[in-house]
Amino acid sequence: MRYLVFLRGIPGSGKSTFARENKLEPYTISSDSVRLLIKPPVLSITGKTVISQKINRRVWGLIYSLIKCRMEDGDFIVLDATNAGNADIAKYRKLVRTYRYSAICVDFSEVPLEIAKERNGKRPEYEVVPETVIDELYSIINRQKVPSFVTVIKPQKFHEKIQYKPTDFSNYRKVHHIGDIAGNYMALMQYLACGLNDSDLYIFLGDYIGSGTENTKNTEIIKFLISIMCRNNVILLEGDKEKSFCRLAEGGERSHVSEFAD
Repeated sequence: MRYLVFLRGIPGSGKSTFARENKLEPYTISSDSVRLLIKPPVLSITGKTVISQKINRRVWGLIYSLIKCRMEDGDFIVLDATNAGNADIAKYRKLVRTYRYSAICVDFSEVPLEIAKERNGKRPEYEVVPETVIDELYSIINRQKVPSFVTVIKPQKFHEKIQYKPTDFSNYRKVHHIGDIAGNYMALMQYLACGLNDSDLYIFLGDYIGSGTENTKNTEIIKFLISIMCRNNVILLEGDKEKSFCRLAEGGERSHVSEFAD
């Protein structure tokens, strides 16, 4: 599921509780957790232990890298952070486009300010956010809009918007898994010599074209796949080569496609 989900709201608005209650924690990258991974709580000038804010550049650099790493495998991702300003979310636009993700923002802005402050005050000492900071974040969230590439939903609409339904293929007589064609058009045609049977399901596993001199039928492969792609009993999956080409088309890195170099 290629979804990047932003949890947006002031401290105490219920973002982390939402992630926990909806069993999203295994998929969640939390800015506070990353801060604590980099540096433990420190003693402030007031004599209280706090989470350091002096490492923000390192924190957000690491979070960006973690999100990119997960996107490379098409993983479902939840970012638990305030995500208050437009720019806080907009910086992920290129990643969303390059890895062809859908971006969703779960909006907690309707939680009353006083309730959020009350919850904040009940946190462990090092997790308590100064009320002046909460007031500033509250103002930013109400002034700035979420970028247009992101769909905004309320927490109660989450499961309606994002849900995974397994597909039942038991009505097919046989399921054909066809993997790593790699430009070998003749082998594919031999396997499908009798054509595609409407009673069977054909799942192509990606890596359709080849790069060696022995594979000269890439054009024929693509033409054939295009001719069958709209059939109800055909599923075309994306392999590593297709992922690499898509990234290149969006201006991404070439590191994964060195095998195609001349």
